[in-house]
Amino acid sequence: MITDVAALADIRQSWEGARMLRLRVQRGLVGVVGAGAGTSVLLADIAHNLPFLHACSVLNDTLEQLRDEGVFRSKKRTLGALVDASTGSLVWLDRTAIDRMVIDRNALAHDGAVLARATCWQYIALIEQQLGAWSVV
Repeated sequence: MITDVAALADIRQSWEGARMLRLRVQRGLVGVVGAGAGTSVLLADIAHNLPFLHACSVLNDTLEQLRDEGVFRSKKRTLGALVDASTGSLVWLDRTAIDRMVIDRNALAHDGAVLARATCWQYIALIEQQLGAWSVV
């Protein structure tokens, strides 16, 4: 779907970075969470929020690139605005889940909310499926 080969390569590299960060966080926290302390569970949740934000950034970059290539129009650069503007021009696999994800991403990024690990994993998988549907990854 993205026609700019260099931009597509950059986005794919960014996605690989998000994927590797998630794996490193998971591996690094295995012993900490295994200890079972409540604080370590919270720290594990916080740690998994970082790859989620990274994944959202890749989705945002993808949407900006598609906008720049004329697939849809938007003057705004924020994730929510780009998702809204792309409706009708892009096929979304699960728009309801994407909207929920954007709300949770904003709560994390703007209000310091901490999402549960499982929620982060679900959203990362959702983004990966969407990017795959657009032949980005």
